[in-house]
Amino acid sequence: MNNKELDNKIKEILSKQPNERDIAKMEDDIWKSLDDQLPRKKRGRVMKKISIGLSVAAVLFIGFIIFSASNSPENAMVQSVRKIFVEDKKEIIEIEGQEEEIDVHYEPNQELNYSIYIDESRYKMVKGEAYDRIEMKEPVGGDFPEVYMEIRKVENTTTEAVVQAIKEGIETSETMGIRSEERVSEPIEAEMIQGMGLDGSGDPDSFGWESTTPIHRYYVTDAQNEQVYVIKQVYFLEAAEGHGARFHHMLESFELLEEE
Repeated sequence: MNNKELDNKIKEILSKQPNERDIAKMEDDIWKSLDDQLPRKKRGRVMKKISIGLSVAAVLFIGFIIFSASNSPENAMVQSVRKIFVEDKKEIIEIEGQEEEIDVHYEPNQELNYSIYIDESRYKMVKGEAYDRIEMKEPVGGDFPEVYMEIRKVENTTTEAVVQAIKEGIETSETMGIRSEERVSEPIEAEMIQGMGLDGSGDPDSFGWESTTPIHRYYVTDAQNEQVYVIKQVYFLEAAEGHGARFHHMLESFELLEEE
């Protein structure tokens, strides 16, 4: 469809004025169509219902995106809907065995070519030239280690090279050791390396188990066009079921943006 045909189609769709029953049915059909076209793993990331009030034109425009762009990549459809309607939403997460409702905010970065939802009640996005950091709005303070999640894109490299560099960095540290390393599919498809603070005995395999023992958890994505993403989560042992779980939940929403 060329630009003129696209303009005409939009005008045709937006000129219609269905009644409230038609709108409700259309909304259900739209979200069902979107849900059916996504892999099962990603269905939970897309809102089943739009909780804000929509104008007739807005509902119809969603319909146009879904039904007229069926040949577009799935990310393009999801991102188009998100950009228009779901920059902010509520989600239910489980923290330390208790369900909690949180407010999340859509944070795209066109320069680094990714997007993520952050829990804006506790964290803020600090964007830099080389990487972004999701930091606490209110620092822990005291003798506790830092808490943040860093997102970095590394170019002209491979997944294997980045993993090796991370491991060497941990192994040459006097205070950290490699606690675990594995291929994971959650919260994202990646190679995971977890570093943990040592107990000070000099043994590289003797980890500290104090409440303030630092944990550095790295996720390295598969290389695409010689580019990988490195997500580094930094927290401490006592916060593993709190900040660690929240970082895990936020990282589930991590996606690459559609190339323009």
